Amino acid sequence: MFGIEAMIADVGTTHDLLAKTVGEIEANGDVTLASRVDALTKSKREVEDRLARIFDSFNALDGLRKDIGGIFSTIRNSLNGIG
Repeated sequence: MFGIEAMIADVGTTHDLLAKTVGEIEANGDVTLASRVDALTKSKREVEDRLARIFDSFNALDGLRKDIGGIFSTIRNSLNGIG
């Protein structure tokens, strides 16, 4: 039983520390914790949008690379047919 009681005490201590930390975060500055979370959520969406645009650009570049590779392959085959 002592092990379970120790774990419960640890959970209680962790809870108290978390509550204290959240309270300190909430008390610091003029911005509430909810506003900070909203700002972080907005920033996360902006980063995700930027990453999506970057991946779209890489996909477009990959398509161009494949097209150019096909052109060079056609040229090489044509030159091999001539010579």
